[in-house]
Formats: sequence, C-alpha cells, structure tokens
Amino acid sequence: FKQKTAYEIGVRLVGSEMCIRDSIGRALDNGVTKAEISEVILHTTMYAGWPVGANAVRIAKEVFEERGI
Repeated sequence: FKQKTAYEIGVRLVGSEMCIRDSIGRALDNGVTKAEISEVILHTTMYAGWPVGANAVRIAKEVFEERGI
C-alpha cells in the first residue's frame, strides 16, 4: 500500500494542487518518507515538465512544514 500511494503522487502531479497535496498527505500517512516523495517528484518531473515539478516541490514543502517534517 505504501508503494501504491507513492506512485499516486506521480500520477497526480498533472492534476490540481489539492490533488497533489492530498496525495502527498496520504503517502506520508502510509509510511512513505520525505525522501521517497521527493524522488517520485523528481522522476515524474522528467516526464511532466519542469513547471509541474516545481509546483509539486512547492506543495510538498508546504505539506512537510505543516507536518513538522
């Protein structure tokens, strides 16, 4: 289940900010680490494009800060 939620982040990067934020939160709840989330974002950015990746990094940072990670 942990791996599934990590992959979900990659798929959701092309979605809305709320989808990305929710996916990152669910991934953290399911045990996906900050480093693993960052890796998924990095790899997906190569396919989705830099603007999408930069947006995902910004959202991930916000979620990490909200959770004190």
